Amino acid sequence: MKNSDQLSQLVTTFERWRINRANRNIPTPTELRRKAVSLKTNYASSKITRALRISGTQLKLWSQEFERLDDEVEFVSLPNAPEIISNNTPEPTVVLELTLPQGEKLRLTGLITPSFMATMIKEMRA
Repeated sequence: MKNSDQLSQLVTTFERWRINRANRNIPTPTELRRKAVSLKTNYASSKITRALRISGTQLKLWSQEFERLDDEVEFVSLPNAPEIISNNTPEPTVVLELTLPQGEKLRLTGLITPSFMATMIKEMRA
């Protein structure tokens, strides 16, 4: 695919997303941000921001976000949680859903113990 095709296709995708989003407060989807950042290998940042109608600050923040994510570990091992359940007690079901500022969601279902949560929080801060 030619470079100009990549930029024009992303412009079309951004416009389609803007038209179809529920309101202006909805964050730009991760995939669109990632594609915008990937264009930096072939285009000047000013050309990307002008074509996509985003600010230079947005593009810079998105670039930093994906650099940081690329450096991070994808998988974090957490402990098994059955330490508080006896054989006669039915396993409680807990659903925990977190929505991150970038729009991504994390959903945990099952047994969530205090030690499990403490380990998860510790790993998120690292």
